[in-house]
Amino acid sequence: MNIAVLLNGPVKHDSRVIKVIRSLATVHNVDLFYIDGSGDDRHIFPGNVRLFSYEHPIDFRVKLKRHSFFYREFSFFVNHVLREHRLRNYDLIYANDLPCLWPAVKIKEKSGVRVLYDSHEIYLETLNQFLPLGSDSLIKRLFAVMLLRVMFALGEKAERELIKKSDEIITVNQSLAEYFRRKYKLKEVSFLLNCPYLADEKEAEPLNFREKYNWKQEDFIVYHHGNFTRGKGLEHLLDAMARLEDNYKLVLVGAGTLTPVLKQRAGREDLKGRVVFPGRIPPSQLAVYASGADIGINFLENINLSKKLASNNKLFEYIHAALPVLSSNNIENIRVHERFKVGEITKLDPGEIAKKIKIMNEASKLTAYRQACLRAREELNWNKQEKILLGRIKVLDKKG
Repeated sequence: MNIAVLLNGPVKHDSRVIKVIRSLATVHNVDLFYIDGSGDDRHIFPGNVRLFSYEHPIDFRVKLKRHSFFYREFSFFVNHVLREHRLRNYDLIYANDLPCLWPAVKIKEKSGVRVLYDSHEIYLETLNQFLPLGSDSLIKRLFAVMLLRVMFALGEKAERELIKKSDEIITVNQSLAEYFRRKYKLKEVSFLLNCPYLADEKEAEPLNFREKYNWKQEDFIVYHHGNFTRGKGLEHLLDAMARLEDNYKLVLVGAGTLTPVLKQRAGREDLKGRVVFPGRIPPSQLAVYASGADIGINFLENINLSKKLASNNKLFEYIHAALPVLSSNNIENIRVHERFKVGEITKLDPGEIAKKIKIMNEASKLTAYRQACLRAREELNWNKQEKILLGRIKVLDKKG
């Protein structure tokens, strides 16, 4: 098959899309149409993957569309893909998330090419993250509420119609698969967990945080990697760390909009010298960093339904690094923890978090958690997810 993949953003740090394309490329020819690519993107993929990157300047028209008919923001993909389709003769359009589904369906209507919709989240439920609902200005808050209602209504109507025209639906976990089945009365929705490849497991030397930051051997190292944005429970984590003794240290790898807030909090007297910010690191180094800590933090705040039902990539990344995990009590976290016993579950309350961190600071518990991680990664890996993906593509191909 010849497959066109649509992505409404850069690909370099999108681990799920990278793995999906690599898996598809083991059997099929793949063209990626995406936004704001960089020159070294070509090194990510094998030779039978072609890259078509486009700039997406945010002018007034784009802003207006983004805050109304947002699902049409990337409609320009239609002409680009159809132009290549005349030469390539695509068999499938693989649309990542709702903003790519509208152009995918339009391409189908013009060419007859089948559409696979891969919904990474409940996109409609994330709209509240991009509007000033917590503004100090009453006028801004009221306007944001009204705008959110309009965008949600338009988006829900569009998604319902577009899903009916899709040939296959995939999402990221069991909870979201059940959500889409119920909401849109679908017979089948598959899901692919965003796990690392098992083949990537190497006995790399863990980063020695104690040596790097001049910490004591008996210090207990708490670790988190990812974007510093709302909904990750990072403020709760810092408040919990302030309740613990000085021998508890925190490594926050990453960056984001909350970086200034987190650094300011970490600079207060009760945390001074106990929290470090190494910055962003290449994905290839995540296991090296994670395996150097004692426990990993995997929190999601229920700021919307999408977050409530989400699966954090870092849960699987920690498991593959054999790092015991302290997770928030979300549905998908509980599902993994109950099955594999890779750590502890906590409410997002600073006192409760601090209590669970101290519970995990016991040699016998840590050993048991690490052994559980090693067993879990034999099940939770992309090698197994890839078989599901290629199986669904094969079924879709036969239907055609």
